[in-house]
Amino acid sequence: MGRTSTAATPQKRDADTKLAQSRLSMLELAKELGNVAEACRQRGLNRTSFYEWNCSRPSRRRCAGPASSSGHLRSNRGR
Repeated sequence: MGRTSTAATPQKRDADTKLAQSRLSMLELAKELGNVAEACRQRGLNRTSFYEWNCSRPSRRRCAGPASSSGHLRSNRGR
């Protein structure tokens, strides 16, 4: 009786879950390949977008996320 429900909450949660799963999949691919640029090409994602939500770029503060033994995923930048 005192319980209220909103229809938007389950949909938002589903959308958030889907986004989180997509990002996790992208991080796993980048870690597997050891190359952010290649992972982004395969998934059709701009590297800038990848780094905006991952923040594993060397010039950004350290964040939790997959990284190589040096602490960063390798990119093709400067090649």
